[in-house]
Formats: sequence, structure tokens, C-alpha cells
Amino acid sequence: MNLATITVLLASFVLALPANAQQRQADFKVDATAGYQYDNNVSISELDENTGEADNALLLELGINGNVAISDSLSVHAGYRYSQTAYQEFSEFDTALHQLHAETRYRIAGLDTGLAVRHFAAGLAGDRFLDISQVSPSVARLIGNKLYLRGAYTQSNKTYADHEGRNADNSASDVDAYFLLDGMRHYIAFGYRLEREDAMNPELDFSGDRLKFSYGRQLQRLQLKALLALESRDYRNVTESLGTARRDKRLRAGMEASLPLSEYFRFGLKAQYAESDSNLDSARYDETIYNASLSASF
Repeated sequence: MNLATITVLLASFVLALPANAQQRQADFKVDATAGYQYDNNVSISELDENTGEADNALLLELGINGNVAISDSLSVHAGYRYSQTAYQEFSEFDTALHQLHAETRYRIAGLDTGLAVRHFAAGLAGDRFLDISQVSPSVARLIGNKLYLRGAYTQSNKTYADHEGRNADNSASDVDAYFLLDGMRHYIAFGYRLEREDAMNPELDFSGDRLKFSYGRQLQRLQLKALLALESRDYRNVTESLGTARRDKRLRAGMEASLPLSEYFRFGLKAQYAESDSNLDSARYDETIYNASLSASF
């Protein structure tokens, strides 16, 4: 039984709970987002491809999520999300992504434990591109009322439709610390990840790590977030075209602002910057993205 099947079964379990349980403790949400994006270097990082050219794109996102509290300590969460990016000129870089996830959460001895399964099905230019299945156990704890610690392990399987050499198994361990200055209205967070990927093509095997910093602040109704991430990848085997092993260093930074317009509608602005430095020419680039969006949730 693959992870996608497990995800579907868990999601079905949520929907199949007795009607009275859903009426008492179920919470469901539907949301939709439409937006406009400017990208100064249209790219597909999974293939180490970039155009070096700018383009505009329309964004669309639809989602449904449900949470059922089975008891005071046990709950099940499941959801589906679809997102699409359609460029004006570079239609060969149009993407569509289906995301399906389910998670059980159990609180015991002051610990928040979870087991999540996820499946991502990505399309590129209207064709199947990449499928990723994941399973991820986690454990977290609130210490006092100011520090929240979380650890997670994620095992992923990647399957490409037309790039079999990139098919891979990936394992990652994450540790995150949230310093709650005013709950989630004002916080600072640090995260560290260690990961290892083993691909069908040994040239693409790598070990890496990532350091992440995030900041969130709510000023009356305005919500602000900032992100900075530094990532390093050391490829374990020689890349034939280089005559040596590949080395990547990546930087990501972003800022976003969100303002509710009413009970159901929200306006958002986002800016993202990515820089990749590598001894492989095709993986060396920088990219800046700006977008504006209008969201509705019910």
C-alpha cells in the first residue's frame, strides 16, 4: 500500500465518522485565492532550469480542510488543495499542483504528537511532472507560555514522469523553536534541517542542511511575516560534466503582508527572493517574485 493510498484512506476516515461526532466536534473550511505575479527569472528549480527572462502570471488556489476532535486528546485533520500558475509568455513553465494530506494528532503527557501523510502531484505545461509521497511523525511541546519546541522526521519518495534519473528517496530531520512574544500574534522562530537524498542517478545523491529564521507580527488587523533561509547541498558523487562533485548554496528571503477586508475576504502582498550559487552553471541563478492576491474563506 503506497502513501497516496494511505492518505486517501485517512481522509475517508474523517468523512466517514459518525454524523453526531462530526456535528459535535467537526470543523470544516473552504478557501479560494486569485492573484497576479511578476517573476523576473522564470525557472523550475527541480530541473535546474531557468529562462533568465521575466514574465507575469495568473495565480489560482482552492482548498478544503477538515478537523475532527475525536476526544480531548485525539484529533484527525485532512485536506485537499489545488494551485495553478499560468504565465503569459512562458507557458511551458505553467504549473499545477494537487496536494492531499491527512494527520492524526494525539496529546499525551504534555506532548503534542502527530503522524502525517501527504501526497503531491505536480504538472508542468499540462503534462504530468512530479509525484511526491511523504510520511512524517512529529512531537512538540510548549514550555511555559513563551517557548514552543517541535521535532519532525520526514521520509519522501519522488517520482518524475520524464526524468527517471531524478527519482529519489529523501529523509529529513527538522527541529524548530518558536519564541512566543505575544502568542502567535508576535513570535520569532528558528529552524534547522538535516537531509539526505538518494537518487536513481548517483550524480544527484546529496547530503544537505538548512537554517531558517522567521518572524511574525500582527499589528491590529495587519499581519506581517518575514523569512530567511540558508541551505547547503554537498553532492556525494562526481558530476561527469564538472569532473568533480557538485556543491550548492542557496538563500531564500521573503516578506508578506495580509489584511482582512471583511469576515470572509483578505488581501495579501508577497515578495520573495532566491539566490542559488553552484559550481554547476545551470543551477546558478537568482530570482525575485512579487505577487498580490485576494482570498476568500468560509
